[in-house]
Amino acid sequence: MAQNKTENWKQKLAELAATYAGHPLLAELEAMVERYNKLEVRLGKVVSISDKLQRDMIQLNQTLEKMAQTDALTGLLNRHGMSKCLQAEWNRMKREDVPSGLLILDIDHFKRVNDTFGHAVGDRVLAEMAKRLKDITRNYDSCCRWGGEEFLVLLPDTGRDGVETVYQKLRETLDDNPIIEGDQPIKITFSAGAHIAYAGETLDECIKQADDALYRAKRRGRNCRAWSKPAAPAKTKKPRRTG
Repeated sequence: MAQNKTENWKQKLAELAATYAGHPLLAELEAMVERYNKLEVRLGKVVSISDKLQRDMIQLNQTLEKMAQTDALTGLLNRHGMSKCLQAEWNRMKREDVPSGLLILDIDHFKRVNDTFGHAVGDRVLAEMAKRLKDITRNYDSCCRWGGEEFLVLLPDTGRDGVETVYQKLRETLDDNPIIEGDQPIKITFSAGAHIAYAGETLDECIKQADDALYRAKRRGRNCRAWSKPAAPAKTKKPRRTG
């Protein structure tokens, strides 16, 4: 649009120059058009810079939002980010009436790892635990560092057998491929609390059920899994993941 206006000005100026050759105001008009052309070029640069700044701001906001929801050490969701996933899943459960599995995991005697090998190795253990969790779960499962050495796993459309499968896979990968520090394997075990959530339950109730189950596993001696007490409701859709 601005370019068309400039071309119109140039055409009118050419017509005026031919009609009013030697007119005392013609030179002033030519100077005005020249200044207009320069301002138009500057305006184009300003608009281009403004567009780039707007794109950069959008990207920066997206990056900041991702950082706000991600645990820096493990790369998993943090508690804030997981809370959003949990709420979205609960809304879906109410609409579709399907169950979801919850696992809360706690690395056994993690303080001993830090005391024996140092905090840097402890951090590596947490990062490796996170990696193995991601390796054994599906793309649409959600894993987070719930706090300290505690992790929470959300398994949509998953029944009891599916949750048990994930738990056993994590135990196997830690038993079969221990984390090595120097030439010394670090024996890592974990306790777990498991719960199958249904649409009739609140999010807070389900997390508490899984958390209570975790503490029962610890009281049993750790390195085991305990289930929450509530039984499945009489009617619900069959989960897609059963094992």
